[in-house]
Amino acid sequence: MNTKKAIQRLNHIDWGNIGKNGHKNDMEFGIAFIKRMAIFCKKNTITPSLPFTTDLPAMFGKKIIDSRLLEQCHPNVKKIIKNPSFSTAIVDYYLRACMLGEEKQKYRDCVAVYEPIIFLFERGGNFVYQERGMLFLNSGLIPLTNWFENFCQM
Repeated sequence: MNTKKAIQRLNHIDWGNIGKNGHKNDMEFGIAFIKRMAIFCKKNTITPSLPFTTDLPAMFGKKIIDSRLLEQCHPNVKKIIKNPSFSTAIVDYYLRACMLGEEKQKYRDCVAVYEPIIFLFERGGNFVYQERGMLFLNSGLIPLTNWFENFCQM
């Protein structure tokens, strides 16, 4: 996905309502995210920390969002990028992954890692870090103990 489309997508999310509309199957987005993260890290010989704190673009040299791109973001998106929570830090990673993928085609699959959580936000869902796992409102908890080993083999 190109960066301009990613910004448009993020700008259309109702950030005031994320976490208020948890759905029964939101945990499926979390499982897809963790699985993609584990497979990407294994393929690229990356030792990840927690999946939602693993900043893939920074590992490939993309540490900041270009200021001209940030200007295109809705004020709510800018606020999230400047003051992220555990879950919303993914917005920053996602935008930088898009920038990285545009610069170097070999990193385009980095964007796909973060897509499931962006889908979750678009639906109004969210997750929190609780009890050593990712807790999804009205959906369930994904334990993160040995997550890398468990999910890279799925």
